[in-house]
Amino acid sequence: MSWITDVFDNSIIINSKISLSRNIKEIPFTNKLEDNVGRKNVNDVENIIYSNREVFNGFKFIKLWQDEENLSSLSYEKLLIDYQVIKNSTKSGFGIDRDETITIMVNGDNHLKFQYISSELDLEKGFNEISKIDYLFEENLRYAFDENLGYLTNNIMELGLGLEISVMIHLPALKLNKKIKNLTKEILKLDIYIEEVFDESIENCSNIYKIYNTKSIGLSEKNIIAKFKTVVEQIILKEQLEREILFNNFKFKVFDNVFRSYGILKNSHIISQEEAFKLLSSVRMGIEMSIINNIDKKILNKLLVNMRLSALKNIFKNNINGNGDIERAQYIRDNLPNNL
Repeated sequence: MSWITDVFDNSIIINSKISLSRNIKEIPFTNKLEDNVGRKNVNDVENIIYSNREVFNGFKFIKLWQDEENLSSLSYEKLLIDYQVIKNSTKSGFGIDRDETITIMVNGDNHLKFQYISSELDLEKGFNEISKIDYLFEENLRYAFDENLGYLTNNIMELGLGLEISVMIHLPALKLNKKIKNLTKEILKLDIYIEEVFDESIENCSNIYKIYNTKSIGLSEKNIIAKFKTVVEQIILKEQLEREILFNNFKFKVFDNVFRSYGILKNSHIISQEEAFKLLSSVRMGIEMSIINNIDKKILNKLLVNMRLSALKNIFKNNINGNGDIERAQYIRDNLPNNL
């Protein structure tokens, strides 16, 4: 089930991703890949998928240079494919399963990327799923591999295992209490980094951060996953502690902020992306802290991925006024429930 709809109200994790990147031997990296060679690679991957229907039952495959329905843009907004896949649209493609949890990207940053995305921190399950796919592809393709370095990738952070792990997480209390900077220093020592999401040259009003590994060499997949999970769980505890302190000291301010934010969102007719992210963060925290009990968090996930102008253009069929502030407000009003 999609991470957008498979949600847990008290969880501050928005989604987790785990992926394996691979390149094919004797083919240039994607930044130097000619379109005709890239398209052959896409066609080869498509054939492997459609020749193994028992494994890829329910998968659909999109070639971006033939994507008349704009499915690639929609998948990008849902965080199912990387921007580089969009950027390389003349030679890229992707396969995706029915539940929108597993994606096979072709000619993004690397020739192949097998990704699992979930609303939980179930990294072991995700790794097992994409490893099965990786093994199948390795039987059909010759991977670029070095005995000393491991799997060769376009990004030095993935060199070795080709393993990338990330979590999107909601950290409003740590942000408010200015704890993010010190947190970044702490986890960087463990080859893990944290950065803002949805900032797009404005202040990170969404209070959503991405935590990810910066090294994929020197340890086993099992050890990297275990270390990463431990760090994320510690960050969750830190955020929960900061929220508890905030609530105990400023209970009525917290309540007022949550319900005032809902009121503005539900009644605005013009709203900027920046303000929308800020107010949605307050409402999300209200749900996570059980202050609000009758808004399904999957509605907030839906709003989250559709606040940017590019997403609104898809929703409103390009019938947008200026920067989309009017349509953004309308979309929020139409999707938030009427009563708390």
